[in-house]
Amino acid sequence: MGREKDIVYRYDGSWQGFLCCVFASVYQKE
Repeated sequence: MGREKDIVYRYDGSWQGFLCCVFASVYQKE
């Protein structure tokens, strides 16, 4: 599962990527 987290938290520099990372971290409570 660690590998999936790396993909989720890999911020690509875009606003959409940022929102995706924030949503994922809040949704997973990590």
